[in-house]
Amino acid sequence: MDNFDLKKYFNKQYLTEQEDKDSNIVPEAELILPRGKKVVLQAEDTDYKRGLIVELLDNGGYEMAYWYNKPNKPYPVEILVDGQSIKPDGKVVEMKFHPQDYYDKQDELNEAISLNVLPKNNIAILRGDSGEYEGFIEDGEVSFSTTYDDLDYRITDQYDESNIEDFLGRGHAFVELAKKYDYDWNIEPDLVGITIKLKDSLNEAFDELDDGYDQEMEDLIKAGPRLNKDRFEDVIYYIHNNWMAGNYGDDYAIRRISNYLNAR
Repeated sequence: MDNFDLKKYFNKQYLTEQEDKDSNIVPEAELILPRGKKVVLQAEDTDYKRGLIVELLDNGGYEMAYWYNKPNKPYPVEILVDGQSIKPDGKVVEMKFHPQDYYDKQDELNEAISLNVLPKNNIAILRGDSGEYEGFIEDGEVSFSTTYDDLDYRITDQYDESNIEDFLGRGHAFVELAKKYDYDWNIEPDLVGITIKLKDSLNEAFDELDDGYDQEMEDLIKAGPRLNKDRFEDVIYYIHNNWMAGNYGDDYAIRRISNYLNAR
């Protein structure tokens, strides 16, 4: 202990703590909020004196208020949350802190399933923890299903649309899919299927392909040849072009064109 340097020891401890703090700072941060202290921020404005009063609370949350002219007290202002007006004259807003496990759970939910729409092949592929499923796209809808051959009872004896999620289990790809799309269940003695409307996803997929997706034409195709005889050539031309571009599968395009040609 005779050679122990107390000053060096404390300096080393300080540097270690400082390095730990610095390693947690993201390069985009322009201001580090101290905990338990109100920080006054002023807007870049030549006409008015205004800004925010922000405090990092001891519980990890944030308290914010708008100030005007003098930053000595909150000034009433309209408060919107996710685009919705909550209060026209609110003064103090508190944002709660969520620990890391909250964000981990949210990430798990967001990544629970993936739906890949492939208009060139006219199929959609659903992936999730429960497996991978492929469905054929028809009339803006796609159906996925899975069979259960080893059950000693019929699914329909115990389950219907009101409780089929109990059978599939929490986190099943079909259950997660039902949270994001308009859907219909198909429940049979040894099979569970789900059909979803793919309108938005199809539009996005066609946009990515930079083709001539036309909602009016898609509606005419769905309506069938008997309801739009005056648009026969337009519809056939539209189907053919998307077929040649690889946006429609062979089976889909041939069947649709045949339907129109046979109805003439």
